[in-house]
Amino acid sequence: ENESDQSEPVSVATLAEIIPATVSILPASTTVVVGLQVTVSIDIDNVEDLFAVAFDLVFDSDILSFVSAQKGTFLEQDGFATDLSASFLRDPQENIIDPGRLIVGYSRLAGQGGSIGASGSGNLMTLTFEAVATGTSSLAFQKTHFFNSSLDEILTNWNNGLVEAGTPSECASFVYTGWSSCQANNTQARTVVSSLPCGCFGGSPVLSQSCVYIPPSAVYPMGDTINILPPELSVSNVSVKNTETTENNIIIYWTTSYPASSQVVYSKDGESHALDVDDEKFGYARATPEFDTPPNVNGTTTHSVIIEDLVPGATYYFRTVSRGSLAMSQEYSFVALLKTSNIETEIKGEVIEMVALNESQISEQKEMPQDEGQTKVGFTETIKENYFEKRGEQPSEAELPGNNSISENALGAVGSPNNLMATAGLFSGKINQSVLLIFSAVGILLLILTILVLFSKKCKNIISNLFYNIKK
Repeated sequence: ENESDQSEPVSVATLAEIIPATVSILPASTTVVVGLQVTVSIDIDNVEDLFAVAFDLVFDSDILSFVSAQKGTFLEQDGFATDLSASFLRDPQENIIDPGRLIVGYSRLAGQGGSIGASGSGNLMTLTFEAVATGTSSLAFQKTHFFNSSLDEILTNWNNGLVEAGTPSECASFVYTGWSSCQANNTQARTVVSSLPCGCFGGSPVLSQSCVYIPPSAVYPMGDTINILPPELSVSNVSVKNTETTENNIIIYWTTSYPASSQVVYSKDGESHALDVDDEKFGYARATPEFDTPPNVNGTTTHSVIIEDLVPGATYYFRTVSRGSLAMSQEYSFVALLKTSNIETEIKGEVIEMVALNESQISEQKEMPQDEGQTKVGFTETIKENYFEKRGEQPSEAELPGNNSISENALGAVGSPNNLMATAGLFSGKINQSVLLIFSAVGILLLILTILVLFSKKCKNIISNLFYNIKK
């Protein structure tokens, strides 16, 4: 074969060889105050199959002093373990030979799957220095090496950095957060995020300013809009009074330190009344509508709320509620009294009205002797008088219902004076007397007949003896 017929093997360049990776120090230029520390990042861009990196970083040791090195996340992706070292060349006596040349080595550790490199872009590591004197120092890469998983060199571009160390100075400019909302004392505040020059101190940041406080508003059930007042709103002078014209109602009064709305939340004994500020009724079973007394878009300082349809004898727990910021009283309780009411009942075959008396007029129940398994309960004289007053009569002594003529039904249920009703047989005593008289009369007649019979036999013997003596 002719040599001209022989062809040389063609080498194919990889993408990594065509487009080199880039290593950069970020920020490329930075400033630091003497006595403070500065940290720079070493980032990689557009690399394939990176397994290990080695370089020397040269800097001015009269201006900067190396502090520490920290691993980045790039080589540790996919969960690989890594090893990072950053140190200085030392003599046999462990003295640093060149304090301005940092020797860095960083690589993945081969795992069970063999040596696999990392691809892409990311942070290799961060390096921290302390400024020990004023001046400018470069951060320059030397003796650089990038290796892939086959330990072949990777083509790489290296970008150096610069650090300027200066003396502390007063801050000249500031970057702030936004202003806070205006407070009730008509001021708002902000804080400093950063300042220039870097490492500066003091200065005159503007951290507060005056503003006009506008209270937020809330819409209440009756449709009025009431301004919410500062948090100093407080409740005092809470009192309870019975209504004079309506049954089973009470009025609750209180005052507030600022004009505010009016509401009462309450529960009957046995219902929940544990305070819950997140609940619409604050943890209570019932709530009155929220309103102003008198109607006033700015609220009122003197409040009164009527609670209706109370159960006589029941204990109620309540709190007063006023908004403008929210203020609430402590918990109070009261017992609803029995008011006068008309109750229909049947006595002597006709429908009449009987007055149920106020609780204070009801006497203690007294047990009477047993009669056919029923407990008899007595009335006081007050109840007797009201009873006949409603009938429009003036009772005689014989008609006054006594303890012996009132059955268990006289109170509706034994032990329930609040439900007092009168169902009495007015003539039960008279009927008992008539029966007794009848039985007495019959007994007397039988006695007389017996005497007569005995007497007739005695007379017969006397007459017989008389006739016998005459004949003789």
